[in-house]
Amino acid sequence: MANSRLAKLKEKTPKNARPSNVFFKYRSYKLPELALKYPKYNQTVISQMVAEHWKVESEEVKNRFKQQYKDEMSPQSYIAYF
Repeated sequence: MANSRLAKLKEKTPKNARPSNVFFKYRSYKLPELALKYPKYNQTVISQMVAEHWKVESEEVKNRFKQQYKDEMSPQSYIAYF
């Protein structure tokens, strides 16, 4: 059953979808670390923790995620999004 839902979701997802924003890229990076450290916390609490980490993160780290976003944001995908 889960496989059929996944297949339907993939069908609905556009191939040229806009890349995740910078914070969501950071969240995807931090989520496994915090989920392992705090296994009893739900996603909402962990997301709040990620937001707090992002606020105090160095510009060097933030720039790394900003560059990833820019690299994925090709003119073709940007035009297709709008």
